[in-house]
Amino acid sequence: MNMPIVLSMGQICDKATMTCVAFASEHPEIQQYLVEVGQALLNRIPIVALGNEVISIHSQNQQMANIQENLTGIKNGMDTLTSSVGVLQSGMMMIGVGTFASVALSALSLRQTLQLREDVKQLKLEVKDGFIDLKKAFRSQGDEIIKRIDEVARDIKFEEHRLILVKAYGEFLEATRLMKIALTGDESFKNSTLQNAQLMLTRALADYNNPHIFDGVCAAGELRRRECAWAIQQALIMTYQLQNQPNAVKDSIKHLSDSIMRDLCHIVDRCESSYELDFLFPEVLRIYTQDLPALQIQALPPDEQKQLLSSVDDTNDNGIVEEPPEQILYDLVKPKSHYEALKDSLRFTLKPILRQDYMDYIRQRASAVKYKGIALCDWANVSNLNLANIYYYFKLRE
Repeated sequence: MNMPIVLSMGQICDKATMTCVAFASEHPEIQQYLVEVGQALLNRIPIVALGNEVISIHSQNQQMANIQENLTGIKNGMDTLTSSVGVLQSGMMMIGVGTFASVALSALSLRQTLQLREDVKQLKLEVKDGFIDLKKAFRSQGDEIIKRIDEVARDIKFEEHRLILVKAYGEFLEATRLMKIALTGDESFKNSTLQNAQLMLTRALADYNNPHIFDGVCAAGELRRRECAWAIQQALIMTYQLQNQPNAVKDSIKHLSDSIMRDLCHIVDRCESSYELDFLFPEVLRIYTQDLPALQIQALPPDEQKQLLSSVDDTNDNGIVEEPPEQILYDLVKPKSHYEALKDSLRFTLKPILRQDYMDYIRQRASAVKYKGIALCDWANVSNLNLANIYYYFKLRE
């Protein structure tokens, strides 16, 4: 999902301190201060009394600069959300409705999805009506993938879904446009414009949560649809930030985080094959370890946000996305396990309480077959994957 971290309106993101001389060309009050300083020096008049005034002027201008930087960050966050939704729902054009093709899921790897986002960011691909041209994006990956894209495009069921998504994306895009316009006016204009944007986002969210677009889709397809809905909810949270409503931001972030966790658990439970798990495992792990913490940072006080984000560097000079760590981890552990154990280890990550039944079963079976060392092991400190593998070791030997 790659949620953009959008900073609150009250945050002060200090850059290098600007000098009075730097301000002088654009700010008459600073020019006046410099004149007064010069005159004071000529007349040997103490200038201590001028100190608080210039500090106040400097502080006001610094605050204005910080607010402008915040607004720029929020605008960039809106652009990131709209392009991300376009990439996410474009993936549905390969997954389709009903029986999925393994070739489609292998092409939609986590790295490939991140690369598509980067290509949209760098204007190598265009989001049109909420979708990118997948044939253009995947033209170098073989005829089988192009054939799959054509098959889904001809599917009547998917076409019904696509029409709903096109409408919802249009509402979403217009809402983000209104959010940007809201930043250009006074407080009254801003609030009324944001209220209109909130209504549009609510309608878009209703479409993205429409049960009809989840009918008949596999777990991978559901993940892509849920991710789009989560992005719309994050855009709503951004409107509360712009309205300077910290309690609404905090409550909404908690509600969204809880919804994401429930949805992820449900999606992993629905996984029915190793092909699907190859797609879901890295994606779900990234959402859990990166996107959720990034979302929750928005609920922190501004100073804490600044401290946490100070070491983040998401620049990408060459536009090439490296293999993400979640994919590297999955490729490392997959040969050492099997489908059921890998799936359960992911379930344990999302919901640790599920480990208890597995630990009880292992202790019981180990005692029954006289494996005292295993029976007495401190299973609370055993990794999720090892716990799942040992569970299935005994389960297959019953």
